[in-house]
Amino acid sequence: MVDVVLRAYGFTLADIASWGGEISFDQPMPNDPTRLGRLEAGELDAIFDEGVIMWADLVAEAGARFLPLSTGHLEVLQAQGFRRGLIEKSRYPSLPGDIATVDYSGWPIYCQADASDDLIDKFCRALIARRDAIVWDIGGVRQPPLPLDRMVRESPATPQDVPLHPSAIAVWREHGYLS
Repeated sequence: MVDVVLRAYGFTLADIASWGGEISFDQPMPNDPTRLGRLEAGELDAIFDEGVIMWADLVAEAGARFLPLSTGHLEVLQAQGFRRGLIEKSRYPSLPGDIATVDYSGWPIYCQADASDDLIDKFCRALIARRDAIVWDIGGVRQPPLPLDRMVRESPATPQDVPLHPSAIAVWREHGYLS
């Protein structure tokens, strides 16, 4: 997704590397000292991550700032299927103002349109069977069950930009997640 957004500006992560930059794919959340701490120490120049809820208010004290997407570039990204979003100052008081961006909320699980019915059926049933053991929430080891009831429905927090696979709909209905 980062490359798609960067490509709207005419370059990619590979270009940054070809210009002498180093790309690091760190696993911890951005608020972890191994990421935001490295940014603050000058070891990183940027962090690309969609999970701003955990770190938006820490960016300024790390000596960094969010880069807003321009209106023209947002229009290009919208034409590709992205939704506009805002990182709002009202929610993150340390920001200098609202930050225009793309919205990547929800829990999308994508598949090819021609994925086999059997594969999708088994995948959905595996999510149901293991929902108590799948870590999904930011926080401790003990997690609430995977919120399949929210994941499979259109809502502001879980927008469905692409339709559900017909086999997924059948499984979700069978198990009472969809009516």
